[in-house]
Amino acid sequence: MLKTPTPREISHRAWGIFWIGSLGFVLSMFYRLSITVISPVLTRDLNLNTVQLSQLSAAFFYAFAFSQIPIGLALDSIGPRTVVILLNVFGLAGAVFFASAQTVGQAYWGRFLIGIGMSGNLMGMLTLLAAWFPAHRFATIGGLFVGIGSAGSMLAATPLALLARAFGWRGSFLLIAMLNALQVLAFLIFVRNRPPEKENSTTSRANPWKGLWLVLKFPSYWWISIGAFFRYGCLTALQGLWAGPYLINGLGFSTL
Repeated sequence: MLKTPTPREISHRAWGIFWIGSLGFVLSMFYRLSITVISPVLTRDLNLNTVQLSQLSAAFFYAFAFSQIPIGLALDSIGPRTVVILLNVFGLAGAVFFASAQTVGQAYWGRFLIGIGMSGNLMGMLTLLAAWFPAHRFATIGGLFVGIGSAGSMLAATPLALLARAFGWRGSFLLIAMLNALQVLAFLIFVRNRPPEKENSTTSRANPWKGLWLVLKFPSYWWISIGAFFRYGCLTALQGLWAGPYLINGLGFSTL
């Protein structure tokens, strides 16, 4: 006879899911800004001009953006565990492909795959956190999750520069891909879509297409989306690429 998990055991699993997912979001934030400090060696090794360098950085964001609506539908219909695992397999494959790139086209597709792979690490985890934590704690837990994940932005600065100095940019991305693989394995073993008491729930799920249409009809959605488009677009254009080359090549700062 199977033992029914105690509330303490469920709580331990919930926090385990939180930390495993947080690592995934750290990787997502790391990957999106990782071009900045290695841009000088990327430009040299792949013989890039400024247009190609910008396209290489943008490939992640194109893939990430175009994946969001399909991912939202998949999270509702398939479940976050399967979606996040499958996407991260694409992500770590993209990191390996990027590290092995000999041409700008190969590097571009590597970044594109990474963007697809990381595109579900935020929304997939928010879906899991909503299932595993009480509703009245969701805002706090979600904020903590985003705060921890944002550390990936800092890891893409001096720590990446040190790693690239020690192992080269190719070796650095292979090491990150290995870390991503371990995170996927932990996700596969430990994460479940919902606690045991909710597994056999007979509550029917709403039609995800109907839900999407309801969201698109809200005027406030469009105001928020347009604002985020310009605000985050400007931020990532500078922080995700051009601020680095300007400080390094223009003002003579070290990559460290």
